[in-house]
Amino acid sequence: MQNDETKPPQGSPGPAKGAVTEDMLVVLKQQARFCKTMGHPMRLFILHLLHERGEEIGQSELVEVTGLTRASLSQHIAQMSAAGLVITRRDGRFVLVRLARAEIGQACELVHRALRKHAEEGAERFSEQEQPGVTNATGDDDES
Repeated sequence: MQNDETKPPQGSPGPAKGAVTEDMLVVLKQQARFCKTMGHPMRLFILHLLHERGEEIGQSELVEVTGLTRASLSQHIAQMSAAGLVITRRDGRFVLVRLARAEIGQACELVHRALRKHAEEGAERFSEQEQPGVTNATGDDDES
């Protein structure tokens, strides 16, 4: 229940339809941080592995599978953890990593499928015509 201080004044229309509310802005900021964190293919690959496995994966195994150094992997994990995408825990001397929420893996998979479909359709569409602004094998711009 709203008290008198949080209620809009009598007769005021409240937020316009489609306007960004304070609650929505909080979520949009979280979404922007999520997208920024996903701006590296290796972080996407790590999330893909965690989603595919559906359980915790040891940091040592992630080093093996990704080919990253332990230090580089730790930095990626730290960024994903700070963004709330993964959770880590210690089990003795082992560090285990898992998705913070199953929906994170599902969202990444959905975007991956959509982009793969888009690329396939684009490949068909562009195979029949020149792609403006694309550099050819000699390094010359096709638009010249």
